[in-house]
Amino acid sequence: MGIKCLVLLGWPLSLAGAGWEAVPMVSESIRAAGHPGGEGCQWVQAIAIDSQDGAFLLMGTDVGGIYRSTDGGKRWEPCNVGYHPRGNCGFAVDPHNAERALAVGANSSAHQSHGIYLTTDQAATWSHVCKVDGYAGYRSYQDKIAFDPGSYDPGIKGSRIAYWSAPDPVGGLHRSEDGGRSWKRMRGDFGGCVLRVGPAGGRLYLGNAQGFHRSLDGGRTVERTWAGEVRDLAVVPGEPDKVWVATPGKLWVSGDAGASFTPVRGNWLPGNVVSLAVSGADSRRMVVCQQSGPYDFSIHRSMDGGLNWKKGRWDNRQAFMPFNGRTQKFAWHPSDPERVWALGGDWISSSRDGGAVFAWDANGFTGMLVGGRFAFHPEDPDLLYVGSQDYNGAVTRDGGKTWSYCNASGHGWGGFTYGAYAASREVLVTQVAAEWNAPGVIAISRNGGKNFSRTRFQCSGLPTGHGDPKNPEVIYLSDWRSVDLGGNWVRMEGCKGVLTAARDGERKVYGADGSHVVASGDFGATWTKVATLPAAVVDVAVDPEGAFFFIAVEGHRLFRFGGGRTEEITGRLPVDQYGQVSVATVALDPVDPRRVYAAGPRDLYATDASVARSRDGGETWEVLTRNPRLAPAASGPDGARECFALRVHPRTRDLWAAGGCYGLWRYPFEE
Repeated sequence: MGIKCLVLLGWPLSLAGAGWEAVPMVSESIRAAGHPGGEGCQWVQAIAIDSQDGAFLLMGTDVGGIYRSTDGGKRWEPCNVGYHPRGNCGFAVDPHNAERALAVGANSSAHQSHGIYLTTDQAATWSHVCKVDGYAGYRSYQDKIAFDPGSYDPGIKGSRIAYWSAPDPVGGLHRSEDGGRSWKRMRGDFGGCVLRVGPAGGRLYLGNAQGFHRSLDGGRTVERTWAGEVRDLAVVPGEPDKVWVATPGKLWVSGDAGASFTPVRGNWLPGNVVSLAVSGADSRRMVVCQQSGPYDFSIHRSMDGGLNWKKGRWDNRQAFMPFNGRTQKFAWHPSDPERVWALGGDWISSSRDGGAVFAWDANGFTGMLVGGRFAFHPEDPDLLYVGSQDYNGAVTRDGGKTWSYCNASGHGWGGFTYGAYAASREVLVTQVAAEWNAPGVIAISRNGGKNFSRTRFQCSGLPTGHGDPKNPEVIYLSDWRSVDLGGNWVRMEGCKGVLTAARDGERKVYGADGSHVVASGDFGATWTKVATLPAAVVDVAVDPEGAFFFIAVEGHRLFRFGGGRTEEITGRLPVDQYGQVSVATVALDPVDPRRVYAAGPRDLYATDASVARSRDGGETWEVLTRNPRLAPAASGPDGARECFALRVHPRTRDLWAAGGCYGLWRYPFEE
C-alpha cells in the first residue's frame, strides 16, 4: 500500500483523424421516438452535477469507465481520456468553476491507477494527481470527495481547498490546498466516510457507522456530535447552517451546523434508507432510496421537508435492456426543483416532476459487454448478432442502425450468452451459460430472435460463432458445427472454434486448436494444422487469399505467419501508460491486407493503447485509442476501450470493436 501525490502537468493535444462512433443498442421504436439510444448495461456508482446552470453532469460506473454530459443530460458520452481506472466511486464538481472536477478511481480490485483525478476542461481530459494504491472502490456509493465552497481563489479560478475520505482499507482523510492539484494525507482515521463541506465557513462534515462528525478547522480536529449509523448527509448552498442526516429509519436535521440534531417527525419515513439528496433550489424537496432486498430498491420523495413521503415510479419505456434494481444516488438540478437524476437500472434515469416519475434518460451511455467474439454474415454483412455477458445480446439487420433484443437465456433480468451468430435473418445461434465465462449450451432461434430453444449440446471450445463463405447453411459455434442451419449438430475434432475465413481462393475457414491455427475446406468435417504457436491461439486474421496470417496468442503476444515462417511482432506494438502491450484480438482490412488492427484489454486498469492500427503489414503501428500521451490518430470524443474483439465490416471496411464493459464501437474507414 502506498500513496504518491503529484502536481498536475499539461499534456499535448492529439492529432486529427476520423474518430470513433458509438454503436448504441437502440430499437426502431426508440429511435422513432427521437432517441439515438444508450443501452447502459453497467452498474452506476456515482453521479454529480455542477452548481451553476446544471449543464454539466458526470457519472461513473463500477468497471466500465466514466461519462459526462455537457447539455444538461440530453446526451452522455464517455470521458476517459487520461483517466486510467476501469471504474469510479465518486465525483466533485467545483462550485465556482464547472470546468474543474475531481474523480475517484475504482475497479473490482485494487490497482495503482486508483486515487484522484483532476479535470480543468470539463472532463475532456484528466490528470492523475493523487496516486493511491491498495483499495478497490467496488460497490462504493458514498459521496467521499468535495470542494470547499468557501475557499474561492481567483488565481485558481475556483475552489482552493478540497477533501477526500479514502475508501478502506487505505482509509484516511486527505486534503488539497491548491484546487486539487496536489494532496496530503492529513490523518489516518475517517476513511470510508460520507463527506460534505458546508456552503460557508469551511465546515467539514463526516458520517460513518459510528455517527456524525464535524471539523471546524479544516480536518485537524474532529468531534462527534451525534451517535448512530449515518447512511448519508446533505447540505444545500442557500442554508449554510443546515445539515440533514439519513439513518436506516429516521431523518435528522441540524440548524446549527451539526452541533445538534432533532428528528424530523413526519407521518412516515421509508425504512432502510441507503441514500438521501436534498434540492438546492427548494430544500423542502428531497428524495431517498430504500432497500427492501438484494435487488429491490425504491425511490421516495418528500415535498415538505420530510414530513410526508410518496413512492416514486420508474418509466422504462425507452430502455432497450431489462431493468434491474440498483442502489440509487441522486443529483438535483441547482435551480429547477422539479429536475433530479438517479442511477436507474444500469442506466441513467431522470425526473421532471420532483421525483414522482423517473424515466430512462441515457442517450449515449453505451456500455454493453459483448459476449465473446462476433462475426458479420459473409453474404449479408449488415446482419450481425452479438451476445452479451449479463444482458443476453441483440441482433441488427441494418448495419447497426437499429437492434432487436434477444432473450436467449429466457430470464427476465438478462443472461450470459457468448459467441452469437446470425446464420440468416431468421436463424440465430448462441451459447447460453449459467455464469460468467462458463461453458454454455447451444440455443437457437428460428424466428429472428423472438424465441429461443436450448439444445442439449454443451460447448467446450472458444466463445465464437461464424459462418462459411461457401455455404450459408453452415454454422460454426464454439467447437460444434451444423451444415443444415442448426437442424443437426456435430462436435468438431481438431478445432475449438472458427475465427475467420478467406474470402477468395479456396475460401477455407480458420480456427484454433490449442496452440495451433487450423484450417478446413470441407465445412469443418476435417482440419489441418497451418501453424503452431508458443501459446494458445485466441484470435486469427487471414488475408483474402489465405496466404498469410496475423495471430494473437495468450499472454498478449502477436505473430505474423506466411510462407512457412512465423515471426513474433509483439515488440513493435505501442506500449501503454504502464509499459504494457495488450493484444487479444486481430483483424485485417478485406481489400488492403497491409492494414492490420490489433487490440486487447488489461482488466485491472484501462489501457490507453487498447486499439492499434498498422498500414504496412505490421511493421509500424499507431494507437487509435484516444489518449493525450501518444497523440493518436483518433480525434474528437472518447471511444472504444479495453477491446477484446475486433472485426472489419467486409463492405464498408469500417473497424468494429467490442470493449469489455465499454460497449460496441465503429471506427470509420479512411483512405
